[in-house]
Amino acid sequence: MKSFFVLIAALFLAAASPCRLLAWGDYGHKVIAQIALDNLSAPVSAKIAEMINDAGYTSPDQLVIDGLGEHDSQEGFPSHATMLEISVWPDYLLTKSEEFKNMTAPWHFISIDWNVGETEEKESDFCRNNDCLPVQVNQALSNLTDSSVSVKEKFVSLAMLINLMGDIHQPLNCADAGDHNGSEKYFSWNGGKPISLHSLWNNLLRAGPPPGNPVAYAKELEGKIKPEDREAWKAGVASDWAWESYQIADDKIYSLAPFKYGPQNVKVDDLGNLILKAGQPVVTKKVGFPQAFYTDDYHQLVETQLEKSGIRLAWLLNQTLGK
Repeated sequence: MKSFFVLIAALFLAAASPCRLLAWGDYGHKVIAQIALDNLSAPVSAKIAEMINDAGYTSPDQLVIDGLGEHDSQEGFPSHATMLEISVWPDYLLTKSEEFKNMTAPWHFISIDWNVGETEEKESDFCRNNDCLPVQVNQALSNLTDSSVSVKEKFVSLAMLINLMGDIHQPLNCADAGDHNGSEKYFSWNGGKPISLHSLWNNLLRAGPPPGNPVAYAKELEGKIKPEDREAWKAGVASDWAWESYQIADDKIYSLAPFKYGPQNVKVDDLGNLILKAGQPVVTKKVGFPQAFYTDDYHQLVETQLEKSGIRLAWLLNQTLGK
């Protein structure tokens, strides 16, 4: 059996900020899952429902209690969870289970260094021990069809795949300007509360989740997808999509004034490490985000990334489980 549940060194996470590990937030992940669900073939949709049912997990808390061993203690207890619900479980588990956090936190990002002329050929240099976002997308896909993988592990792989396909389309999960993927740059949203650059993008260029139902928003986005785009997006592999996100961060985010390399508008020590108070960064001044973030062009950019993620997720699942 593949070593999917082999724990990695917890020391790697010492530099990781909690908001760095999440992408799109619950709302965005559910939008992506709904788009994917609407584009699955009928047999694959049924197979996924069966996979969720067979594992029997009705809440992420059950996984925390069960632990991440090879046993299948929930098997045989049908679940009524949906793709939308399990799309956010991997992020929930990061905050509830030290075991899960220590193992899976690096899977949610690849920190390609910005502003040093990186090329796609060097992307793998930023994947420590093969433990990063593009590699784990591929691993989760492989597990879904591996006969040696347990029912429980297939379920976790499915949840991870749905979640990580969202993460790989969030530009700041694939680029780093010495600021932990934007989580150490703090600005004020519309002159209001200070939030990190990464959090702003997690919330779809908002201070918090959008109003309304993510299912309705997913349907709205699907209605905007051009047939030629839908087909064009069904191409490539995880490393291609990570590089695509990096290029967006390079061209559309970090290149904007007033961003610079390194932490920004927060207190750091002499070594440049973030100073925390009660677990939160100490914000030194309120500075507004670039006005470009409030334009239709940038909101369209976010919507396109959500659309791409959902279409590509469906394409991968149809290819992998439809055989």
